Amino acid sequence: MATNASNAQPVVLCVDDDADTLKFVKVVLSGFGCRVLTAEDGQQALRTLEQQHVDVLVCDAQMPGMPGTEVIRTVRLIAPHVRSILLSAHCDDVRTVTEAVNISHVDQLVPKPFDIKEIRRAVQAVLTPLQDAARRACASTAQQPVAR
Repeated sequence: MATNASNAQPVVLCVDDDADTLKFVKVVLSGFGCRVLTAEDGQQALRTLEQQHVDVLVCDAQMPGMPGTEVIRTVRLIAPHVRSILLSAHCDDVRTVTEAVNISHVDQLVPKPFDIKEIRRAVQAVLTPLQDAARRACASTAQQPVAR
């Protein structure tokens, strides 16, 4: 799997079977400074993860074939560093929320339809700890004495 330099653009993989949603999220998050990859279903998302480093997964909950919660569970097994955001039109459904949080370990749940502020807030919420950890790692590496 490819790796991402700590100072590079965050890479977001957006998975949704709706082409308009993919385009919208790509435009919004590209303008937010992210490199955005897209996939139309869970299988395509998993293939993308095999070939590309991804920091954040933004995934629709209800897609044909593999639902978003299953995509996120699978991604957690093969790439545990990837933070996840689930997009769902059913955030008021207790079963959906329970499965997303307790079983799939979703980091953020965003109700559909969403606006620019909601998706940016969710991505920033999952990226901030990753960026802080990368800064701490760089700082500790810079402070270590060089062996001669």
